[in-house]
Amino acid sequence: MSVSIGYVGMLIASHMTVSSTMLVLNKAVLAAIPLPTIVLLCQVGSSALILWLLGKFKVLEVDALEWNTAKTFSLNALAFMALLFTNAKALESANVEAVVVCRTMSIFVTAYGDFRVLKSRALDVPSMLALGLVILGAIGYVVMDKGFKVDN
Repeated sequence: MSVSIGYVGMLIASHMTVSSTMLVLNKAVLAAIPLPTIVLLCQVGSSALILWLLGKFKVLEVDALEWNTAKTFSLNALAFMALLFTNAKALESANVEAVVVCRTMSIFVTAYGDFRVLKSRALDVPSMLALGLVILGAIGYVVMDKGFKVDN
């Protein structure tokens, strides 16, 4: 399957837009409602409800909830919820830009997990260079941001 560069660029831009917009919105919501667990419960619950409704009205094909599948993915779900919770707690104490930098650094955990847990091949040179650029970008942000602070 061949995918155009324009399509890939559109996907990247869409992901960046949605991700950054949600961070800003979550920061605003958490400032108004300083209860990250309740906010996350509402967000995840409403997402599940929307998907269920879209499946019921045959807009999307949604798999039925099966115990074996839920059990298989339970650790993934717990890890994802822990990630969302720590992200919300970080937004309470730091500016959005700092959270973006920290989230960007999480790709190193994924790369390590791919290699160590999934037994993937080691990263090639272009991938290593890309990760190096991520590190340089994060260091550059922290060095250049005069307003970088974390409130307790």
